[in-house]
Amino acid sequence: MKQAATSTWRHWAGRILPVLGVGLLLLQPATGFAKDKKKFRLADPVPVQGMREPPRAMAAVSVDRIISDIERRYNARVVDHKESQSNGRRVHVLKLYSEKNGKVWTVRVDAETGREM
Repeated sequence: MKQAATSTWRHWAGRILPVLGVGLLLLQPATGFAKDKKKFRLADPVPVQGMREPPRAMAAVSVDRIISDIERRYNARVVDHKESQSNGRRVHVLKLYSEKNGKVWTVRVDAETGREM
């Protein structure tokens, strides 16, 4: 019974290992050493499909777009706008007024992403 298990393993290893070996030979190395520095680095920085840039690398959303989005979301009018810093990020501080209730409140929005904080 042990011989059957061993021969089955050898059978699969004999089929898979050559395929893996050829696959490794065909792959180009994705990394290399920098000539000026002795550090290991990526040789060809190709962006991966489906990956997005981090939010800080994206273009900032315009103030007009942020104001129109917030007014539509809350069904209120922006009566005051100030720009400030929060944790090293630019923030738009918007004061809203609702005519239905007569209510006034403040909303803080990230200037780069346009998301409410």
